[in-house]
Amino acid sequence: MLNKPRITASDWLKKYLPERKIRHKKIIISKVFWVFLLTFFGLVPVGALYLIKDTALKRQIEDYTFGVYSSFWRNVPVGNLNVAFTLFGVTRETIDGWEQPSPRIRRDRLKDLVRIAVDGGATAVVLDVGLDGEEPGNNELYEYLASLNNPAGTPVFLVRDLLLDEPSRKEAGKAGGCRMARRTMFSALDSKMDSKTSQIHWVTATIGGNPRFLTAQYLTQYERVCTDTVPRITPSVFLAMSALIDANGNGPAETPAAALADLTEKLTKAVERHIPQDSFCSKEAPEPISLANGRTILLDQSPCRTGNWIRFTLPWLLEKGELPAMYGPDRVPVVDRKFIDDQTLKAQPSSQTMFRGRIVVIGAADQGSGDIKVTPLGWMPGTMVIINALHSQINLPEFRILDKKGILALELFISFLASVGAVFLAEFARRAFFVNAVIIVSCCVIIPGAAVYIWGAGLWMDVTAPAISAFIHHKILHAVLHRFRHRTHGASSPKPPLPAPAEVRPVTTSPEKADISTTQL
Repeated sequence: MLNKPRITASDWLKKYLPERKIRHKKIIISKVFWVFLLTFFGLVPVGALYLIKDTALKRQIEDYTFGVYSSFWRNVPVGNLNVAFTLFGVTRETIDGWEQPSPRIRRDRLKDLVRIAVDGGATAVVLDVGLDGEEPGNNELYEYLASLNNPAGTPVFLVRDLLLDEPSRKEAGKAGGCRMARRTMFSALDSKMDSKTSQIHWVTATIGGNPRFLTAQYLTQYERVCTDTVPRITPSVFLAMSALIDANGNGPAETPAAALADLTEKLTKAVERHIPQDSFCSKEAPEPISLANGRTILLDQSPCRTGNWIRFTLPWLLEKGELPAMYGPDRVPVVDRKFIDDQTLKAQPSSQTMFRGRIVVIGAADQGSGDIKVTPLGWMPGTMVIINALHSQINLPEFRILDKKGILALELFISFLASVGAVFLAEFARRAFFVNAVIIVSCCVIIPGAAVYIWGAGLWMDVTAPAISAFIHHKILHAVLHRFRHRTHGASSPKPPLPAPAEVRPVTTSPEKADISTTQL
C-alpha cells in the first residue's frame, strides 16, 4: 500500500493564500518567533536573577561565574620586572637523601642551596620543602638556619605545611580556630623568630580556589597556626614579600628584619579587630594596613579581593619540566635556570653573584613530588604557583575590577559593535531593516544593561568571553592531562636497578637552552 503524500504548512499556504501573502505571513511568523526568543531567553533570566539576588542560589551562581571570570581576566602579559626569580627544583632523590642517609646522595645539599643564595646576595630565599613534615635525618640545615643572625642579611622564609586531616580540624576547633602544624626540630626556631632582628621567618602558602573548577586562584593573606594550643598569626609568603619590597622594586628603608617584624605586629593587631564575614563576597570595607616601606595592604581574606588573586602569567610545561622563554623589559629572564653541581655548592661566596637581586625559591618541581596544582594554565608544581603569586604582587600593577558604570560603558560599546554587525548581516539576507534593528539592538543593548544594574555583571564580560576562555583552557588542560597520564603509565613499568655511584659532573647546555628553566638536583 502506497503511503499518502505528506501535506506541509507550506503546501497548505500555497493552496489557500496567494504567493505575496505567503511571503508576508512567513516574515510575520519569523518576527514573532524572534520576539518570543528575546522575551524568554533574555528578560526571563534577568528577572529570575533579580528574584534570587539575596539567596543561597545566587551565591552559588556567583561562585561559579567567578571561577570562569577570573580564569579569563587574570592571564595578562609580563609587564614591569622589578624582581626576577631563580627556581631550584629539588627532586625526590634529594629529599630522600636528606631524610635517609645514602652513599649516593650528599645529605647537606639543602643547606648548601640556602647558603649560596644567602651568600650570593639574593633579595629573599623561600624554602618550600616540607619542614613541618617528617623529622629529618640530619641537623645540617637546622644548624645553618640557627646560625643566621644578621638582621640586614637576606631573609629566609620557611613555608609551613599545615595539617588538613580530620583530627587536626578537631584540635583546631579546641585551639580557637587555628590551623595545626606538626612540631619538628625546626619548631625550636620559634623563639628565635620572635626577635625583631631575626633573619628567618615562618610564612604560609595556603592556596585557595574554586571548588567546582578545582583550580588554584588565590593565596590567603595569613593563617592562625598552632603547634600546641597557642595560635600564632603567620603571614603568607606574598604578604611578607610585600613588606620587604615596595611598589618600585626597592628594599625597605630599615633592615629586612625590622620591616617583617613591623608587618607581624600590625597584622596581629588587625586580625584581632577583624571579624570574618560569612558571605562569599563581603561588601564590608577591608581594613588598610600601612607598612614601613610605604605599601598599603587591605586585610581581606575574601576570594573576591583582587589583591589576593594569582595572575598566572608564567606557565609551566609539565611534560618537559622547563619554562618557555619569558623575559622582562630588559631581556632579563623572569625565572632563571641554573644547573648546580657539588663543586658549585662548595664554591666561595665571592663567586656567587648569579642570585644578586633575585628571589630564590627552593622546592619540588617535578610531577613525582606530589605537590602538583591545577591552574588556569594547566598543571604546575606548588613552587611555580608561589612564583606566580609573588610575580603578581611585586611586578604587576594591582588588578582593579570596573564598577557598575564602567562595566555598563564597556558592555554598551561591545553591544553597539555587535548590533551594528548583526543588523547589516540581517539586512544582507532580508529587507526588513527596521524590524531586524529593533530585535537585535534589544538583544544586544537592553539585556546587557539590565544585567549590569540588576545583577552587577555583564553579559559580554562575565558570560560570553569567559565561556570562550573556559573552552580554550579546557582544551589545553585536556592535552596536558593526556600527556601526564601517558607519562604516568609509562613510569609504572619496572625500572632497571640503579647504577653504582659515579662522579657528579656539571651539566652544560647551549646558551639558547640555558635561558629559562629550573635547577634539578
